[in-house]
Amino acid sequence: MGVRAYRELIVTDLTPELAKITVPVTVLYVQPKSVPIPAAMFDGFYKTAYAPVKSLNLKRIEDSAHFIMWDQPQRFQGEVKAFLGTP
Repeated sequence: MGVRAYRELIVTDLTPELAKITVPVTVLYVQPKSVPIPAAMFDGFYKTAYAPVKSLNLKRIEDSAHFIMWDQPQRFQGEVKAFLGTP
């Protein structure tokens, strides 16, 4: 069952649902070193992808790889706490 759920997660495109989100959204992201384009262009891809979200906060996390929570756990926890409004 876990494999099927993972496959559905990977192949399901929720882009059409983004405009329906009514709560604040924060997206933490990184630019992998293997993507050699200007940072502003990379940031633009995220802005475009999440444009339908009404209350959006995009945060680039520098010096991290794909898994921010492993590469920079303190920064990740700080961002989650800030989003939740907890000390």
